[in-house]
Amino acid sequence: MIAVKSRVGRAIKLRSTRRAGGARGVRVPVRYWALIGLISAMGVAASACSTGLSSNSEALRAAAVEREALSAAAEAVRATKWPKPEAADWGARLAGVVGDGRFSEEDAAAAYVAGLRAPRKPALIADANAHLDAAAELARIGEAVAQSVRPAMADVSTLEEAIVDLRTTREVYLAGMKAIAKDGEPVAPGEVRAIKASFSEAIEKLGDTADDLADAVEADRTETFAGPAAPKFVN
Repeated sequence: MIAVKSRVGRAIKLRSTRRAGGARGVRVPVRYWALIGLISAMGVAASACSTGLSSNSEALRAAAVEREALSAAAEAVRATKWPKPEAADWGARLAGVVGDGRFSEEDAAAAYVAGLRAPRKPALIADANAHLDAAAELARIGEAVAQSVRPAMADVSTLEEAIVDLRTTREVYLAGMKAIAKDGEPVAPGEVRAIKASFSEAIEKLGDTADDLADAVEADRTETFAGPAAPKFVN
């Protein structure tokens, strides 16, 4: 038996043995190897945990970037070249009151058309197409956010507000086309119908995207905890 003193003065007995070829070696206790295995396993687990946390952080950063892009796209949809119309009072609507003193879509259209240079119809159509492009981009980003690591109901609200604004924008463009026709510029009925149909399609697409986002939020809640069902947006 060979005794080796440790730092604290305890003797750790190591059994000497005869190995093949006559060389003498040291037999290390089994618990030593068990300890080494445990330390190695802990190192692997720590490395895997670090990798998982890093991947999760990257996913969260990507989701934040997508959310910023969603807000910017919604702002592009809301941007207009006319003052924002005021919503009609529900009491006045039910009572059928006309001329309630609010700044209406017709007022906004008049202000918008007055600022256009002749010929005004091509300028209006170009602005309408720019709005439709912005709506398409918002829908695209909304679908990307629905696939992100942690979608939120705030994202759904962003889309719902943009839909309300886009509906108002549609009415302003339609009223603007009517005002231009009234002033004598040639406006075909098909052109007015095309604007209305294109905006209605864009609104429907955003509504579907809002529903997809709401479903994604609900799925995330289901995985995390039992929460209330997320309301779907109704077109």
